[in-house]
Formats: sequence, C-alpha cells, structure tokens
Amino acid sequence: MTTPSPAEFTPAMLAASATNVMVMAHRIAYAQINSDLMVVQTSSNFSMVVEQQDTTIIGQPITALLWEFVGAEELLQDVLHGRSPSCHLEQINRGKTDDKQVYLDFLVVPLNKQHLDQGLLLLIEDRTKSSRLQQTIIQDRNESRLLQHQIARVNKELRRLNQLKSLFLFISAHDLRTPLTSINGYATLVSKRLPTAVDPSIIRYLEVIISESNRMGHLINNFINLDHVEQGGLTLQPEVCDLNSVIEEVVNVVEFDINNRHIVLDIETPDSPMRLWADRDKLFYIVYNLLNNALQRTPQNRRILVQAGVANETVWLQIQNDGNGITEERLKSIFNLYYHQTKATTRSRREGSELSLYMVKMLVNAHQGDVEASSKHGKGSVFTVILPQALDGK
Repeated sequence: MTTPSPAEFTPAMLAASATNVMVMAHRIAYAQINSDLMVVQTSSNFSMVVEQQDTTIIGQPITALLWEFVGAEELLQDVLHGRSPSCHLEQINRGKTDDKQVYLDFLVVPLNKQHLDQGLLLLIEDRTKSSRLQQTIIQDRNESRLLQHQIARVNKELRRLNQLKSLFLFISAHDLRTPLTSINGYATLVSKRLPTAVDPSIIRYLEVIISESNRMGHLINNFINLDHVEQGGLTLQPEVCDLNSVIEEVVNVVEFDINNRHIVLDIETPDSPMRLWADRDKLFYIVYNLLNNALQRTPQNRRILVQAGVANETVWLQIQNDGNGITEERLKSIFNLYYHQTKATTRSRREGSELSLYMVKMLVNAHQGDVEASSKHGKGSVFTVILPQALDGK
C-alpha cells in the first residue's frame, strides 16, 4: 500500500489524521451506540482508556461496560430521540487496577442529528492530569484561606498585646518619672547647699546620683519614643532650632560622665548659628543618643570629636570616637533594633546604646534626614547625621 502524496490528501483524510493526533494527545476514546444502547464499534484505545482490556466490548450494553450510565438510560433515550442535545458527565472518578484514580469526562451526542436512528456517539476524555492539578489548586487555595484566617487571628491578638504593651509603658513611664524627678531634684538641691568644707566624696556621690537619674530619664524617653514609632504615632513639633545650642545642652548633660572617665571632648562647630527646621526635643535626643553611644564605645583617657557644619542646604553632625571600632558584620545592622536584641552577648550599658542608635535612625528619618556609620575595627567609628537646613526662617 503506497502512502498518498500531499496533493492526494482529501479533507476527510486530513480530518482523520488530525483526529488521531488529538486522540493520542488528550487520551480521547469514542464509541458508537445503537438505539438499543449497545456498543457497535469503538476506537482502538477505548478498552485502555476505560480499563476494560480483558472484557468483550462490541455488542455489550453501555451500562454493562460503564457503571456511570446505570440509571441514566432515560437521559440517553432523550438524546437518542432528540429531546436533549447531549448527556454530559464531568470528572467521574474511576479506580484503576493499580489502585490509582483516574478522572474521565463522558459526552453523549447524536451520531447524526439529521438521522437520529443511526445511534449515539460516546466521547470519553481522560482528564486525570487537569483534575489533579485543579484539586491541588483548590487544596492550596483552601490552605491559603485557612492560613489567612490564622494570620488574621494572630494579628488581632498581636494588636491587643501591643495595646497592652503601650499601656504598660505609659503607666511605667509615669510611675518611674515621678520618683526620678524627686531624686534628681533633691540631689541637685543638696549639691547646691553643701558647705564649702564638705568631703569631696560626698560631692562625687551626688554627681553620680544626678548623672544616673538623668540617664534613666533619657532611657525612659527612648522607650516612649520607640513605642510611638512602632504604633505609627510619632509626631513632630518643628521649629527653627540652632544645632550649636542643642550640642551645648547635651554636653552639659553628659559632662559628668566625660570628666569621670577622663575623656577628651573636642567640639568643632562654626561660630554662626546652624539653623534647622526640627522638633527641638527630638533633635536633642538625636545628639544625646549619638554622644552617649560614643561615650559607651570610648575607653578612658581617649578622645571624642564632635564636628558640625552647613553645606548644600543641609546641616551635618559628625561624632567620632577612639574606641575599638565595629566589625563589618555588626556595622551592616548597627541601626537595626532586633539585630541587637538577638546578637547581644553581654548585658551592659551598651545594650541601651543599641536602642539609642535605632531611635536615632527613626528620629532622623522622621525629619527627612539621613544617618550613617563607618568604622575600622580597632580604630574607632564615625556617626554622621545630615538634616535639612532651615531656609528663609523655616
């Protein structure tokens, strides 16, 4: 038998060739059913698709071969007599001999709509791959919805706990500030009324009390500011500020620590005002936290350099210490609060400094500024803040 040339292919032959490809690609089987609902002929793959390899098919009632049509004889008769255009059964689950599951679609239509007495055409498509994919998608979607509900419940609980934390911080700050104010006030009053010939150790003790109570007050303010940041409630009350006066105020606060540790503090700032449009209280904490951080990192008898200036419509502040420096790994996350919480190996005043650096970044960002740190291990570190300059009185 010779193979026809392309020119000899008739439309019927082309359609038959395309049908064979589709049958193989989509695992489609078909059968002709007569008016008695008996199988007359089938495609060559019919027995394989329906898992009936060892069963005689031709001449068998369709209900005997496919249990899916048991009880559906009336529906088939409706199609056979033109009362219904088709009978369609979708994604029918069938067990295979190897205990695996397959999913089949059954479609029954008239073989010839013009001659209904010629019987029915049964099309069977194996939809196992698409059905399993659909089941996977549905399962994933259900699991995703369940996870979303769980996340929603957890977030609700976290919001409740966050509110309790904020309430606790508010109450604690109030309860701590009251005795701290009294301690600081009375210690200051006593220091001013001491007799001239008092024991120098008494003066030193009072200076320690005043210094540490001031430090505790600033730490409490850092906690309050941190809570405001996390709650999204940090608000600024900007005004024209002179960075020189803020630096001077901060130096007065930390002066006892500087002298007590014999640290040389050099300040290089211009004589003219360096005006900023900023919240003065927040600006104070930016400078205080950076200078206090430098104190914690600087050994005794070393040097801290504070520099500031105006350039390109910005005001910059740079604080350099002669400490041991910061490792490259730590430097990358130096302003990350939760990095310090997990990496801290010792409980010391330096941990408060880490919170301070996080607050510096938050407060600087709130002023539309920028902060960065640089260091060489063993050679100290430099922290630089850049903030917008106040122009034309604002």
